[in-house]
Amino acid sequence: MKNLLALFGLLVLVAVGVGWYQGWYQVNQLSSEGTYRVDVDARKFEDSVKKGAQWAGDALHDFSNRIGSDKSKESDISVKPNGGTDIQKPNMPATHR
Repeated sequence: MKNLLALFGLLVLVAVGVGWYQGWYQVNQLSSEGTYRVDVDARKFEDSVKKGAQWAGDALHDFSNRIGSDKSKESDISVKPNGGTDIQKPNMPATHR
């Protein structure tokens, strides 16, 4: 349970750091008495989320295309039932001699 709480705390710190770096919010001191104001820029946050979603979608699309192209390639090696292997020659056009 302690580890889960520590992980949650780490995630909060990372989210606060990334949000500040990305400009999602600003903290301003209003007076010398210690009054602070937090300004949140929802538009920047939404733009960052949209860019992240677009990047993730593109990465997933590229990955699925790569997987699909790898499946279309058949192996030249097949395993025999007795445990041996059989290496087949790739289909090549016949040559005339």
